Amino acid sequence: MSIDRLVSTLLYLAITILAITILFMDRKLIIYPKLIALLLILGVYFVKVKNRKLNYYYIVSMLIMVANDALILTGFDTYFTIITLLGSAYFILSTFAISNYIKKEDVKISKFYSFPILIGIILLGYLIYAITDLVLPYVLGSLWSLSIFVVSMVAFTICCFFIFVGDRYTGTFKLFIAASCCLVVNALIPVNYFVYYTKVFTLLINLFELVGFFLFTLFLVSATAKLPSKTTNQFI
Repeated sequence: MSIDRLVSTLLYLAITILAITILFMDRKLIIYPKLIALLLILGVYFVKVKNRKLNYYYIVSMLIMVANDALILTGFDTYFTIITLLGSAYFILSTFAISNYIKKEDVKISKFYSFPILIGIILLGYLIYAITDLVLPYVLGSLWSLSIFVVSMVAFTICCFFIFVGDRYTGTFKLFIAASCCLVVNALIPVNYFVYYTKVFTLLINLFELVGFFLFTLFLVSATAKLPSKTTNQFI
């Protein structure tokens, strides 16, 4: 068995164990398969990156998320300020990780007038609404860190959408889904931990998060610039 297949198999196994743990076991045990799954996603990156230059922004951001998820699963309300700051660091580093895929000519407001982007904007709007309406009473002492978190997340999401709409690289749909998963996860987390905890929400949060990280990883290790079309070449 190749190392690539081995790591992928271990990742799927960890996700399966995570789902079983969430649904049928003590919530205190969730932390173990979750952190293992995150580390295996990072392992997928090292296996698949091959001859590409290592993206240290991505590597550090994933290590930050391992620490961040450990705090979330240990005490979301207790470590809320630290969690939001670590989350902000993740989004800032992830934005740098994809910065080379952003072209100035693609950064236009008109790019947002497409169905996928409008759906993303709706999700983003719901996220902001959920945070302000549901979380605000619980985090009055951490508004500054929450503001940094929201701004950094919005910046990362917008960059992902610009890359997706620009369509200059292969696999941009993976990036779009990853950004959408990010929005869904961060909309559900405060509801689940501050308002009403359910196993269903916990399962969805963890699965969407891992899918988002996995697809983001696959984009970084597989994205290649698309060749100009024949029509374009005729005018050059």
